[in-house]
Order: sequence, then structure tokens, then C-alpha cells
Amino acid sequence: GIFISISVGMLMLQFALKMGWIRSFTTFDSMDEHERKGLVKPDDQEPVMKDTMSSLSVDSFAIHAALVVVVTAFSYVAANY
Repeated sequence: GIFISISVGMLMLQFALKMGWIRSFTTFDSMDEHERKGLVKPDDQEPVMKDTMSSLSVDSFAIHAALVVVVTAFSYVAANY
């Protein structure tokens, strides 16, 4: 189910891009080297806390998966407590 929903979502995104319904989407070819790698340029890094990872490279799916794992583990422990 998850594989099909991701595949259909990607197809819908590609179709919307080709139809011109989405204008603010940045293609991989138009990104500079640092954006492609997900890193912040050394000149743009903050002096207090050096941001070495770009927020674009943090996968929201991984965050949601981690939340599901934490809730599942808590429920398992609470059920056996």
C-alpha cells in the first residue's frame, strides 16, 4: 500500500509539473552544488551554531517513522506493564 501510494503521488507530481500547475518547484539541475548535497555553504554557516546540514535534506518520512516507532514501543511497554 505504501509503495503504491508513493508511486502514484510521484506520478501526480510529475503530471502537475508537466501541466504547469506547479511553478515553484526547483529542479535538480537548477540547484547549485551545495543544495544538491544538502549542505550549507561555508560562508552561509551561522557562527553560533554552525548549520552544516540543510533543512531540505531532513526527510519528513524518517521523522514520522521515528514517531510511529516511539508510540508503538510505548504502547507495547504500557500494555505489558
